[in-house]
Amino acid sequence: MTIEILPVECTRDNRGERYTAPKELWKFVGVVDELHMVTLETGTIRGNHFHSHSKEAVIVEADGEWELAWQLTGNASPECRIIDAGVYMICFPAGVAHAFRNTSSRPLRLNCYMDVALDMNQPDVQRCQLL
Repeated sequence: MTIEILPVECTRDNRGERYTAPKELWKFVGVVDELHMVTLETGTIRGNHFHSHSKEAVIVEADGEWELAWQLTGNASPECRIIDAGVYMICFPAGVAHAFRNTSSRPLRLNCYMDVALDMNQPDVQRCQLL
């Protein structure tokens, strides 16, 4: 089990940018039962959790550098990577802890696709400290 970090192709014209979720997203997640979109302000962190029963693909839109941390099941310590501006898709299998830190001066945008809907009464979210 591992994660995938894939660049997402963007096009730009005078109206702005456009990207299409890659085919790999649909192959990985299958049926999307949950989609939530969040922002991450400069200097803040989201994540520091894992999902025991659901897969998650996250499309990150970044205008500057940001940090990704993840920890595979059974590994003693997390892995971290600084990632440049752009649009990326990261695929997290069930059980893989993950966190995002915005180190840029602009908000980070995250579109999170999951194969199991979040039940706020019994969320499949286990907290852990990565960042």
